[in-house]
Amino acid sequence: MPLSPPLIRTLAFFALLLVTLLFAARPAISMAPIELDDREKAWLSQDHLVHIRIATWPPFMFNDAKGPRGFSLDYITTIFDRHGIRYQWITDTTLSWTDSLQKIREHSGVDMVPTINRTTEREEYIAFTQNYLSMPWVIFTRKDAEFISGLQDLKGRTVTAPQGYVVKSLLENDFPDIRRPHPGNGHPQGLARTGLHHR
Repeated sequence: MPLSPPLIRTLAFFALLLVTLLFAARPAISMAPIELDDREKAWLSQDHLVHIRIATWPPFMFNDAKGPRGFSLDYITTIFDRHGIRYQWITDTTLSWTDSLQKIREHSGVDMVPTINRTTEREEYIAFTQNYLSMPWVIFTRKDAEFISGLQDLKGRTVTAPQGYVVKSLLENDFPDIRRPHPGNGHPQGLARTGLHHR
């Protein structure tokens, strides 16, 4: 059924209005001032080089032929470039997660990580931003394994979790009936173990 002229004019009006609003909003968004206090201004004036440890965790962050990318890194580059902050990426091939946490604690070699779970213990030595993403944990099994509906189904079974991750502490503290082998330092090692028929 063809559109009537009044309907076409109405749609055209709303399309023009939308385009106008988008273009009118862009300068306001991109040029909106950010108020900094004296301490923040003083820190910026010292021209620090911020060392940022990144990992392979798409779509949040990853490193490929085009270099470090991901929407968590987009946040960082947008904020840092806007304020003229120098930064250097440190990849997970250079530094493990557990070593990264230790270096943050020691104020040596790592200044920032883009994604990290907040815990009471970590708050003692890390300054956290407000949360900007949320995602659930999942359980990986072999295809031939029995169906697992939750952690309660893992009682008496052997699981692996990356060293230094919050989920590892959760399993140790809250689920003592779940057996745990020596963990790897990242997801690839843990996933590999599920395929080696370790029980």
